[in-house]
Amino acid sequence: MAAIPRDASSVILMRSGGEGEQALLIRRHASLAFAGGTWVFPGGKLEPSDASPETLKALGLADEYPGIAAGRAEHEKSRGLIVAACRETFEETGIVLAHHANGDFCDAILADSLQPFRADVSRDAGFFPSLLADHGLGIDPARLITWSHWITPSLVPKRFDTRFFVTPMPPGQIVRCDSAEATEFLWLDLRMRDGLPEESLVHAPPTRFSLADLALSLRKHGSVDRLMQSEAARVVVPMMPKMLRVDGRITVLMPWDTDYQSAPGEGVPHATHIPAQYLLFPSRVVPPRHISGMPAG
Repeated sequence: MAAIPRDASSVILMRSGGEGEQALLIRRHASLAFAGGTWVFPGGKLEPSDASPETLKALGLADEYPGIAAGRAEHEKSRGLIVAACRETFEETGIVLAHHANGDFCDAILADSLQPFRADVSRDAGFFPSLLADHGLGIDPARLITWSHWITPSLVPKRFDTRFFVTPMPPGQIVRCDSAEATEFLWLDLRMRDGLPEESLVHAPPTRFSLADLALSLRKHGSVDRLMQSEAARVVVPMMPKMLRVDGRITVLMPWDTDYQSAPGEGVPHATHIPAQYLLFPSRVVPPRHISGMPAG
């Protein structure tokens, strides 16, 4: 029986400068059992406190939901995923994705003063909302665009149902990768040939294809600000790759691969609308053994 994927969220931080548009990657600690040493986005799993009524109220996210009660729970979870994304970003990079009551981003001086509390947040996710609220900070969901949605293949023992968000880097703040999970960081130039980052640097399809999608969108819109405005209402559909063992190696099939629907395992329905830009990307990948998620052998 396939493992049930855990809800998770991740953040693609962007910045603009003299070197063009860039996205932030962090490197997972080499000693981690899964994907050790791999370049990824900041992120992690949704904790119960992220979507609690107390948290949403403290951070200004407890807005009224006009739909039925069943939809309210999903709405609260979507807000909780935003909280989780901001919390994990703070834990792993020190970046505070929050704003003051007047709408201004958390300033660099306040962000610096909050750094000693990263370990406390790492130990207790419920400490994060109170930390922000005690300093007059809240979270604006409009500043984080849902960019992509990837679900770990059903054959992998440890699975995640991850939403990827895009947001600009807060002015004046700096990245500090000194947590137990993140050891270093890289600002990746998004002016990539064919939109795709080098496979030797970024292997995992969710990371690689989300970056490629972002690079193509930046070409279309011309700037981070225009991208944030134009893509705010973008429709995101879940992508769930499938995995096959071929000649002793794992091959990952994307939903747009011609053999996807006939391959075993859970997958997205045949009628799923595949975004046009995804059709430009490879439909199958042979990942390095240490990030396949499958047991060796």
